Amino acid sequence: MNRGKDALTSLIDHLAVHYTSSIDENEVVTWTSSRKGSGWIIPIATGFQGISELEFAKYQRDETTPHRFAESVITLGEFIMLHKINTIEEVLWKYSYNQERKSICLPNKLRRNHMAKNKSKEKVTVLAFEKKLIPSDGYFYGTTWDNSSQLVPLKLREKAVRGTISNRLKMTTEKDYLGLDAKVENANLQTVDTCSLSQEQDTLVVKFSLKVIGGLEKPSACNNSNFLSSYKEAVKKYKETYGFSELASRYALNIANGRFLWRNRVGVENILVTVELENEGLDTIYEFDSNSIGLDNFEYSTNEIASLAQHIEKVLLSSDDYLLMKITCKARLGLAQEVYPSEELVLDSNSKEKR
Repeated sequence: MNRGKDALTSLIDHLAVHYTSSIDENEVVTWTSSRKGSGWIIPIATGFQGISELEFAKYQRDETTPHRFAESVITLGEFIMLHKINTIEEVLWKYSYNQERKSICLPNKLRRNHMAKNKSKEKVTVLAFEKKLIPSDGYFYGTTWDNSSQLVPLKLREKAVRGTISNRLKMTTEKDYLGLDAKVENANLQTVDTCSLSQEQDTLVVKFSLKVIGGLEKPSACNNSNFLSSYKEAVKKYKETYGFSELASRYALNIANGRFLWRNRVGVENILVTVELENEGLDTIYEFDSNSIGLDNFEYSTNEIASLAQHIEKVLLSSDDYLLMKITCKARLGLAQEVYPSEELVLDSNSKEKR
């Protein structure tokens, strides 16, 4: 625009791809393409600019707030790889308002009057985080609802099934309708893993432990001290401003409603989840009637769920604390019903090895 071009022309100049041709001495034509700049650059809308004065319009929704017509502010944005980011401030965007009737969302680095470009060539090439929720394997047992003290470990068994062939047929078969019918009639024999309760059992019992650990502000590995310090500061501000009450409440609710049962939760008559806090000095036990707790309402809460959420949030806010929970779930499926544990993956159909 400094050269007399309008905004649209300047935008197109940066996006346009120019093709040129050349002919060598053998009259071979070669085409080449070029752009004004490199990188993955696209137009993006970053805010709004007012195109009228502030005034009260007829029939406006909010009768107490002045109204103004506005249009989108378009600029060019570039996608960059994570390892090219020096500090977390470069990827945090915030809105700002100026006297030119503009409300624009820009990275913090640009909002501070386009800070001087960091000349350091150090990049974040190593950045790793350890998990903060650590579940153990879940162990499946069969029992009866009225006498759940007698637990029998459930075992996987193989079962052969007759399936249908895939619809991804060869091109020659797709136009041969008689051949297509013959192909569909062919059996697709498969061997799958299955597991079910016995004829005397109507209840599935699942036992596992879950550990929650703190230290969210500490990556397990980072090779850029500038990024590390900015990340720690961002997490610290987030803890102080927002905390983790919502996150902890959702964790507690998903434990209480038995979401971890996966397909085993469908069509269940009764579900009882027991949570025991295993930390030294904590002897609290919670019991939840999971059937009365929905899966799609995170606003639901009880005193027990709120108490469990407080324990979880306390650990998430800490730098080195932990919470260990022993979780036992009873699900009344029905006599001899199938259960769904994790299954083995057959990597090679010609091999008997499974992993």
